[in-house]
Amino acid sequence: MTRLHEEVRKARADPSINEKLTGLGLGPLGTSPAAFKQQVSDDIKKFAEMARLAGIQPE
Repeated sequence: MTRLHEEVRKARADPSINEKLTGLGLGPLGTSPAAFKQQVSDDIKKFAEMARLAGIQPE
């Protein structure tokens, strides 16, 4: 996770890459790998609960 974080940070420093990502609506978060991991975990729980409440079943 640390290596991925470092590579993304390097890529975001490149103005052409940063412009393309921003054009796609992808803004920098600036979080640590641990904070990102927690965010993904929280999102999975949130969306799983939304799917359960909506009655969506995995295929």
